[in-house]
Amino acid sequence: SADGSSSLVRAFEADGTPAPQMDPYSPYGAFAGGTSVARGEFKGVNGNSNMVLNDEIITAAGKGGAPHVRVVQRAATGKTLNTIGSFLAYSAAYTGGVAVTSCNPDGGNDEIVTVPAHNGGPLVRSFNLNGTAKRSGFYAYNQAFTNGIHVVCGGTMSRFFGIAPASAHKAFTSQSVKPSGLSAAKVAAS
Repeated sequence: SADGSSSLVRAFEADGTPAPQMDPYSPYGAFAGGTSVARGEFKGVNGNSNMVLNDEIITAAGKGGAPHVRVVQRAATGKTLNTIGSFLAYSAAYTGGVAVTSCNPDGGNDEIVTVPAHNGGPLVRSFNLNGTAKRSGFYAYNQAFTNGIHVVCGGTMSRFFGIAPASAHKAFTSQSVKPSGLSAAKVAAS
């Protein structure tokens, strides 16, 4: 959802029709600051190490809310959604909104990747489902940059982050957690 709208999350089929297997839901109740949404895949949830769970939905609260990340999974039967992950990606005092994506750089479970969406420094963080840091965070740009950034993940095995303020784009590999082909000094100056 966009800033100023509800935090209602809806699932759609490729043709634009509502997905029959999931009812719309509000991950943050009546919060109206919008929600960043991503899809993830996490194995071994709820004690079953052989289970591959598809269609987990990752959300992060938008501007005005706490930096709350929540992961839900549809129950085996029916349309019930169960929360399987919930944590704060940044200090509770940060209310600029969080953009979220997921990546799978090492063939295990997806990592939840977050960035401050508005009025925050460009700190890229990566988490396990339980909210523990998967790897060290890094600043995509000069730490003084506070206009907010957005993040996507893609490439072979979802190895690369795309980080963008406004209209500029940079590529990062989550394995090295450093900008590809650029030194930190060059990124800070760009």
